Amino acid sequence: MRTVRQYEHDVNQKSCNAVIQRIFKSEGGFFLVADRTVFFPEGGGQPGDRGIVRPAGTCGADITIIDTLEKDGEVWHRLADEADGEYDSAGFETELAERGFVPGAEIELVLDWTHRFDCMQRHLGEHILSGAIYRLFGGVNRGFHMGEDCITIDIAFEDETITGEFVSDGALEKGAVSEAVGMPHRSGYTKMTWEMAEAAEAEANRVIQQDLPVTVSYFETQEDAASMPLRKAVKAETDVSVVTVGDIDSPADCCACCGTHPDSSGQVGLVKIYKIEPNRGMSRIYFECGMRAFTAYQKHFNILYELENELSAGDNDVLAKFEARIEKENSLHRELTALRKKNVERETAALLSNGCAGVHVYDDLTADDLRQTAKKISGKFTGFAVLVSIAGLAAVLVSDGSADCGFVVKEQAAPLGGKGGGNRSTASCVFPDKAALDEFIRRLG
Repeated sequence: MRTVRQYEHDVNQKSCNAVIQRIFKSEGGFFLVADRTVFFPEGGGQPGDRGIVRPAGTCGADITIIDTLEKDGEVWHRLADEADGEYDSAGFETELAERGFVPGAEIELVLDWTHRFDCMQRHLGEHILSGAIYRLFGGVNRGFHMGEDCITIDIAFEDETITGEFVSDGALEKGAVSEAVGMPHRSGYTKMTWEMAEAAEAEANRVIQQDLPVTVSYFETQEDAASMPLRKAVKAETDVSVVTVGDIDSPADCCACCGTHPDSSGQVGLVKIYKIEPNRGMSRIYFECGMRAFTAYQKHFNILYELENELSAGDNDVLAKFEARIEKENSLHRELTALRKKNVERETAALLSNGCAGVHVYDDLTADDLRQTAKKISGKFTGFAVLVSIAGLAAVLVSDGSADCGFVVKEQAAPLGGKGGGNRSTASCVFPDKAALDEFIRRLG
């Protein structure tokens, strides 16, 4: 028996009464099936609805529905159980029966409306953006994923000589780019560029601002649905639902889809593209819609605001000042590298002149400086040398072979928390604090 889906008649209905058909355990948890539901089951790239179920006419005996899916025409509502931290799995069915959840009982199903509306905003936003890309450039949406962090669509350019317009069979035909966003007519598209993405984003938000009606038309067969101005061919053979944004004679989008959507484009609020990258010969677009897009924009604007304050800049010159800051830091880095090189050369000459053997402690040389020094003196002196960087809490050991540097690190440094190693002629180690380094120096001194 196919579950009656109330959202097909009223997408804004938030709850309904229903009769339990069965409750059972299956792979993934406990499930409830009723004769009707307001819950949308996962499908078409959209997550399943969440919410609660309770005996009709009661309050406070709620059981959480954590997911919804479809099996053979039935809508399965997954109930929270022990695995989700709420119920003892072994006694769950008994608990359900005692609370009145048995086949034939009347229940009330209540949506988590915040989650549902979020999904509706994102799904319709995807339709509007995909329609804009199709109308402007002839790009076809060949993949859609509504993830927790962002939405992605994969755009393919299957005929590189055209731009695109709506046609009844979903094929592409030649057409001019919309003048509404000021883009010139172009052909030969092979991928989405950032310029194209900005134009599509602007067109999508223009459609949102027009607050166009969103309608759903139902058809028994694929052939019946072919009369609609679809941007891509219908895959389902029967029970086809087609979502149209705007006037059917000149739609902003028209596509077969089983998901839920607001009843006007304005309810999407906002579409914002974040990134484009190549993916299996297509262009993958990352974006968000609705309050998620607004929240992300607010976060990014706050970062920009802090950066402008740090650089004493406005949005008209922040990039120039940031680039100037980077160039200054690069210049300082080059100067520092040159000075460090001179220091290494100076200390190398001093060691070779005055004698390398023994413990040498430096306040102004880093561990990396001392490793460079060790390379320059290795094989050029007799005995065993220990070069110590106070700032780096590090020691570099060099030997002519008379002492085993790696063994010294293992036996003397490791018990003090020193991390490192090496071979007979060279080794190095870093200590957790100055006390450990001082003790190491004392032992070798």
